[in-house]
Order: sequence, then structure tokens, then C-alpha cells
Amino acid sequence: MLSTTECRSARILRVAGLLLALAVIQPTQYASGGQTAQLPPVSLGSAGELSKRMQAAVVYQRDDGIYKTVIGEAAGRLLVSNGSYPRWSPDGQFVAFLLGNNIMRMTSDGTNIELLAAANEARALAYHPNGEEILYIDGKAIYSVLIKTRDVRTIAKGYRFQELDIIKNGTQLAVTIKEPLRGYQVYGFDLRSNTNRRLGWGCSAGMPPSGKLVSNLQSGHKKMTLIDWSTGEVRFTIDAPPGEKFDNQAWSNEENWLVSESEVNGHNIYVHEISENRAIRVTEGGNDQRPDLHIYRLF
Repeated sequence: MLSTTECRSARILRVAGLLLALAVIQPTQYASGGQTAQLPPVSLGSAGELSKRMQAAVVYQRDDGIYKTVIGEAAGRLLVSNGSYPRWSPDGQFVAFLLGNNIMRMTSDGTNIELLAAANEARALAYHPNGEEILYIDGKAIYSVLIKTRDVRTIAKGYRFQELDIIKNGTQLAVTIKEPLRGYQVYGFDLRSNTNRRLGWGCSAGMPPSGKLVSNLQSGHKKMTLIDWSTGEVRFTIDAPPGEKFDNQAWSNEENWLVSESEVNGHNIYVHEISENRAIRVTEGGNDQRPDLHIYRLF
């Protein structure tokens, strides 16, 4: 996990009519013409209310292993001991995770655990949207292991990678990179052209399924900016829950929803509705970290 001091950088007022506009446009159309969208002040919602709007579950790590909490249920269930960095498969039927330096996979109920690959310095995972590969960081390289054959191929190399995410069509990566004397930065990698570029200082790099935005945690873990992939301009600023700092944000499989962990009053999981700047606490463990959210259905 990246610390608050490791991830610093440079509320915006609400524009009249924004909520009405967001109600009728697609989430990928948040802003245009070089403008920064202005969200309402951050607000809190309830997990009970959220369970009436979606069928979903979060997976996350604690000191003793990986847990799953169904949205609206009070307690989490231990899936596997000693694992870390859980990530949902695109269909929500499997969870990839790290076990030490081993790349692992299990079914969503914690059974059928299998070893896929071994790394020397494993740090992060991302399930490929084709459901057939799992990307992972090993030191200064990103690899992909084919689940069926266990074949491993190189995706990118040459940087000290810390975090990664991949979009729905599998053509773009968002990564956090740590550079000596320069700290943490968010980069975008275009896998079609085999090019990359820096998008800003910060961490918690991630993308929605469309790949049109890139998340970048800043301001001492109190705000997260959403950057336009194409232009590098800031389109949104998402606030931490009131009285909190947040970290380890991860986008869900739905464009308008992401998940984070709090840092001040214990480590708990929050689901964020981006268009409303609303945060909903969904776990109470106090030691819940590195979350990932899968939405099976929106009501």
C-alpha cells in the first residue's frame, strides 16, 4: 500500500444543472471541450440502500487472508488464508490473488484454488477482460499468464511498476510507477501502439471499462482526480468520505462505480458512486484493504 506522504500533489463548486445532465448522459461523457466537471459535495449513503440498487460483492484482504462481503450483508467471509491483492474475473465467478510471490486463482466461494505462475517480486494483479489471462507485476515487468496452459508472456518492462489496471477491450493499461528521486507517477500504456506516457504525479492508477478516464490519487489521499486518457486533462475530482482519507481505489466492472479503503478511522471499504460523489461504507472490519468490487446486476 502506498502511504499518504508518498502520494501527494496539487472542492470544486457545483455547476447548476449538473445532476440533471448526469442523469441523461452516459458515464463516459462526464465532460467535454476541455472542461472539468464539477460534482456536488461528497455525501454518505448506506449499505442497505445500496443493496437495493445493485447485486454485488467486494473482495479484500485482511492480515489473515482474503475475504468477501456481499453488498448489504453485515459480515465478511474468509475465502482463503494468507492471500493478498484479490481481483475479480470479468464474470464474477473467480478471484485471482497473490500468495506470497505466487499467482493464484480460486472460485468465488474460495474453493478450487490453483497455482498459475511464480514470480520473484509479485506486487499487483489484474484479470484480463478476456477471462483467459491474468496480468501481474514482477519487479520491473508486467507479465500475463494464460490460465489454461500456464504460458507466460511479457506485456511491459523497464519501470518499477506498483499497480495496474486494464480496460474492457484489453488495449490500454493504467499503471503506477515509482521512479528514484521522483516518487510515484501514473502512466498510461497503449498496447496497440506499444507506447506509454506520464499522466500525472500520484498513485492508485485505474480505469473504468471504457478506458476514457484514469484515476490518480492526490492531495494527501483526500482527493482523487479522474484524468482524460486522450488529453491528460482533469475531468473529475472525487472526495474522500467525510473525515477520512482513502487509498487503493479500484474501478468496478461498471463505469460509474469504484471502491476504496479508508485510512483514518480504521481500514474499511467504501463504494463510490462517481456521478453523485457519494461514498457508501460496506464493511466494518477495521482492517479491510485492497478491495475490488464486482457488480452482477444494477436495479
